[in-house]
Amino acid sequence: MKTIRTTILLILCVALGVGYLVVKVINEDKKDLFQEFIQAEVLFPLPIQDRINYLSFERLGEKTIRMQLVKEDWFMSEPTETICDAATVGSILTSLRYGKKGKGFLSQDTGAAYGFDEPLFKLVVGSTVSRAHHTLIVGQKLKLRDLYYAKWDGSTQVFYLTEDLKKSLDKSVDSLRRRGVFSFVPRDVKSIRIAHSGRYFDLVRSENGWGFNPNSIFKNEKVNSEEVEAYIKFLRSVSIAQYVDGEDWTSDKWGLKNKRQYVRLSFYNQKPQTVYLGYASRELTGLYIHIDQKVPLAMIHSRFSKHLNRKAEDFYDRRLWMESLGGINRVDIKHNEQINSFEKIENQWWENEDSLNPEALTWLQNLMHTFEELKYVSQEKKEKWDVLNEMDPIFLKLKTKDSFVFEAKLTGKEKKSEGYVKSGSHDDLNDVKILRLAPKDVLILLDIISHLGVSYDSE
Repeated sequence: MKTIRTTILLILCVALGVGYLVVKVINEDKKDLFQEFIQAEVLFPLPIQDRINYLSFERLGEKTIRMQLVKEDWFMSEPTETICDAATVGSILTSLRYGKKGKGFLSQDTGAAYGFDEPLFKLVVGSTVSRAHHTLIVGQKLKLRDLYYAKWDGSTQVFYLTEDLKKSLDKSVDSLRRRGVFSFVPRDVKSIRIAHSGRYFDLVRSENGWGFNPNSIFKNEKVNSEEVEAYIKFLRSVSIAQYVDGEDWTSDKWGLKNKRQYVRLSFYNQKPQTVYLGYASRELTGLYIHIDQKVPLAMIHSRFSKHLNRKAEDFYDRRLWMESLGGINRVDIKHNEQINSFEKIENQWWENEDSLNPEALTWLQNLMHTFEELKYVSQEKKEKWDVLNEMDPIFLKLKTKDSFVFEAKLTGKEKKSEGYVKSGSHDDLNDVKILRLAPKDVLILLDIISHLGVSYDSE
């Protein structure tokens, strides 16, 4: 019996000894890791596979700010729940990982001498792999220098932060809140829906550029892809001017309850993003918006609201000319019985089989350039083309080297400028659209034509 008791006591002593050694080794490893951490040249060294996933700010007399990385987005949980501004948080992370500390020194006085007893702020940082939280304490500013005392909690090493590095880390609740209404990469946008008073239209991306939804009433209208891309670029710039905390966005006074006006972006590889548009503010300086439950009610500046809620016709491609057509190689101008024909043969222009003089060539080039810059105003019924015959029009025909044809009728009679264009890839243009030109463009064309030897009496 005595032998058994002795054996048990011996086993317990060995176990305690082994346990002590294990704990000591673990603590020594932790100590070595912490020493390596605080002695690093950069502010917050991280292994390549590690990632910062927690931040909090503590200031005397203020509520703590807590932020957590969830998947790919940063969220604030205190003092208010909201999405964080990706760019602002990104600048903090960059400063932590790559910001260099000033030369340090050891000091047992970690209190009033350096402002650590009442610090400017404390920044708590956590990461995914180590799961340990380290607290950066930023103390007072040095006299006569733009430097600040700083240390990691638990260390006796004091080091310096530059003014710029301190500013990049010191953030308020307002600066950390999301500012961008949308967050996306332009090439990832698959479609755009814009709604007015419950009615909407869709812009859809394809291999050939942007177009209207083929099932919509706008399906026959050509879309200016450059205009859509400019709108997408604009959407990325729209920012929140002010948050309206403590208010219910579904209240009638904001104009958001029925969600009748909105802009929605759909993407190839992420969830859609929608901003709902409400009433203008009382001072007419902004527009109330609702994004999602993390941004319940906010306001954007009025300069954004003017360009945000666009109409379908804003995206129409009203250009007559297309760069893919190549150059014009024949121009015919007809008025009454007079016909002036200009043709390009072997890089030289001829008029009715005679070499074109320099002055006439200048006006002809002016005519072609002006025509290439034209935009039509609206699409008209085919009857308009025939009715214009009653107003003694000038008939203009331009043909490209690829046999694409433009025909135009222009008149300035009775102090009324009117002009229509039709075009196609062949000479038979009976079944094509009739496009109306702006009166000012008609007058410009008529003026140029008058310098090409075609007389026209506008009275």
